[in-house]
Amino acid sequence: MFRIEYYWYWIHFFRISVLFHKFFQI
Repeated sequence: MFRIEYYWYWIHFFRISVLFHKFFQI
């Protein structure tokens, strides 16, 4: 069974990671 909440959580995590990476690449 696939839960949508888990998917949303992963998306948030991925987005934060990308943002952090971009911020660190100043």
